[in-house]
Amino acid sequence: MNGPGFGGAVTGGAGLAYARLLAARGAQVVAADLDGAEAAVCEFGGQGRPVEAANPAAATARTEAIERDLGPVRLLVTCAGLMAG
Repeated sequence: MNGPGFGGAVTGGAGLAYARLLAARGAQVVAADLDGAEAAVCEFGGQGRPVEAANPAAATARTEAIERDLGPVRLLVTCAGLMAG
C-alpha cells in the first residue's frame, strides 16, 4: 500500500514501528492506545486517540469515530498487549 488516501490504525506500543512505516508510505495514521499515543505519533503527522483495547464496546466505538472523522480504515495493526490479573 503506497500513496495518499489510505488510512491505518495502530494499537499498542509495539505498533509504533508500523505507524512510522505507514506514515512514510503516505498513510494517514491514527494510533489508538490508553496513553502516550498522541506524543508518539505527532512526530510524523499522526493522530493519537485514547482507547481501552480490553473493552470491545470501547474499541468498536473508537473505530467508528475514527472512520466517521477520517474515512475508512483500510489497515488495522493490533499490537495491544493485555495482561490478566
